[in-house]
Order: sequence, then C-alpha cells, then structure tokens
Amino acid sequence: MPVNDPMGVRALTAAIKLENYDKKSRQLAINELARMQREIHRLQAAASRLTADLQSASPSMQTVGPAVHALEATRDWVVSLVECQGYISYVFGEFDANYRVQILSDRAVTQGRERARKDMDAQGIGRK
Repeated sequence: MPVNDPMGVRALTAAIKLENYDKKSRQLAINELARMQREIHRLQAAASRLTADLQSASPSMQTVGPAVHALEATRDWVVSLVECQGYISYVFGEFDANYRVQILSDRAVTQGRERARKDMDAQGIGRK
C-alpha cells in the first residue's frame, strides 16, 4: 500500500542519524518535550479561541480584532513548536534540522495554500 506523503517527509527523515544518547542529552530533550507539550496546549487553546471568534464574527471581518489576534496566536504557537523540534533534533546530533524544517515548512505552507485555494474555488469564494 503506497504511503500518502505529499510533502516528501519520508525522503528527508531517512537521512537522520542521531548521535547523542547520553544521559545529559536525553534530559535536555525531555525538558524540551515538556515545553513542547505545554505549547501544544497553548496552540489548542488559541485554535479554540479562533474557532469561537469566527463562529461569532460579523460577515465583515475586522482587520484588527479578536479573530485576527487568535489567528496570529495559532501561527505563533506553531512556529514555537517548530523551534522546539529544531532544539531536540540538534541535541541528538541531527545538525541538518534547520535545513529539513525549512524545506518541510515551505512545503507545508504551499500545500496548505493549495488546499485552501481548491476549497475556496469549490465554494465559489474569490480572493479579495
């Protein structure tokens, strides 16, 4: 069965070789994973606020307001999670982490935009 991998994640992860397995490195990673888990909760809260704001918003969205702030918050927490991943990867000796994350982030944004464009086209929604 073929694997659905539109962003080519598998090709980039095949080259990862982790080197630092000592106790101090593992503890650094554990600490960063705790931070990552806290930030996942913050991302979930921001996504919930954005959902609530969009469900109650008037048809003409403000350029500055609760929905815009909530959208920025979801973006900021996602970026923070990417930073955590870079930290953990570097601790374990995956020195190309920034390169890989940059490639995958670019691919993810492009794919998200393409999916949004298709969905908007299907709904007859034009960009302003």
